[in-house]
Amino acid sequence: MFEHLRKVYGDQEFRENRVAHLDRLQRAEAERLRIDPGGGLRTKKDVIPFLEEFCGVLGFEGRSRNRWQKKVGGCLVFEIGVWLGGNAFRMWSPLKFRIVHVREPKYAFETEGGAVLGRLIPGADLYGRWGSDLEYVLGIRALIELFNVVAGTFEDALASGS
Repeated sequence: MFEHLRKVYGDQEFRENRVAHLDRLQRAEAERLRIDPGGGLRTKKDVIPFLEEFCGVLGFEGRSRNRWQKKVGGCLVFEIGVWLGGNAFRMWSPLKFRIVHVREPKYAFETEGGAVLGRLIPGADLYGRWGSDLEYVLGIRALIELFNVVAGTFEDALASGS
């Protein structure tokens, strides 16, 4: 990992080829998933229709216009929210992730964006370039899918009694 990062920061040709390769991969992924930001995303709230679609497919139920939840094992609630306050323009991931136990809702694990999730899966931050509308939507989708994987590991552990 260190050698890769050293090349990214020290070798301009490698860095440019890497960015071009990631762009090709993202365009192909967007086409395969039929993701089209269409008219563009100007503000944070413009991403809500994409969140509704991505969360719904993964079994997260809408709780309000900016929160989706999934209950795991009857005791844990995994929540995806979108922060709409502050600067209205999209500059970084507006996502907020929470995990709470149904009996102890005031004690929650909370994180924003991909910082913590990126530590679980090296490379997740590659989706976080947030440059174009397509990168933004794909990055949000990747973070939602990663959070769903985390929920799935708890679901499996609770089902097996681990």
